[in-house]
Amino acid sequence: MAQLEGIQTYDKRLRRDMQELAANMWFGMPLDGQKGGNLRAVYMVFSLPSSANATFGLEHELGEEPLGYVVIGTPTTHVVELSPGVDAASAVLPWTAKHVYLKSPKTDITVCILIWGTDSSGG
Repeated sequence: MAQLEGIQTYDKRLRRDMQELAANMWFGMPLDGQKGGNLRAVYMVFSLPSSANATFGLEHELGEEPLGYVVIGTPTTHVVELSPGVDAASAVLPWTAKHVYLKSPKTDITVCILIWGTDSSGG
């Protein structure tokens, strides 16, 4: 019986903690180089190159190798298809603590992405 009460107490604490997290999550302003609110993330605003499906590199300020990205629509940017950038042999280019590589079938438009990482320091 004590174990069941412990689970119920844990469930209540978890529910409270998740509600607090959801109520306090903030994405910040989607401006180039800005931190993504209280997330371990940074916004990147850029123009797509003039050549469709051409791999392009972007320098970022995340400070670590990104784990992923999402395309963010804003009043001044477009939501477009993006995919990993590739080299001449069509091998996907790895992302680094300074650069991401992407490509798109669209050209010459402004795009905003949010890239995120993890606490690589272990803290």
